[in-house]
Amino acid sequence: MKKFFALLALSASIVACNNAATAEGESTEEQSVNQVEAVKAEVMVLHDKTMAQMGKMGQLTTKLKAALPEATDSSAFYNAINDLTQAKDSMMDWMRNFQNPDEMGGSEEEKIEYLNSEKAKMQDISDYTDRSIEKAKEVLSK
Repeated sequence: MKKFFALLALSASIVACNNAATAEGESTEEQSVNQVEAVKAEVMVLHDKTMAQMGKMGQLTTKLKAALPEATDSSAFYNAINDLTQAKDSMMDWMRNFQNPDEMGGSEEEKIEYLNSEKAKMQDISDYTDRSIEKAKEVLSK
């Protein structure tokens, strides 16, 4: 009888260990999914911030073009217009090429790596957009 209870206790502890390992595995997977969503959210914050500036960029481009005939330094105006256009085009290209990680194959780690790469690209576009807007404002103020 003692052997029976010892065997029962051993079986119960093995089952408990297996359940704990499974729970940890699910926990790790859930953590990866949550990390994918967190990085994706960071990318989207940068995207939304930059998209919100598209209207301002269009207005500045229009003002630069309107002021161009009277400009004493037309190259500064052309450069500012070009920078705004490139910033806009970079954003449009990024959006066209961005793949939603929810629709991608691959592991969670690969999705996180992809999103971190896209975050870096989006940060560069956001920074370039900010610089282009500031440059355009500067040119218009002269």
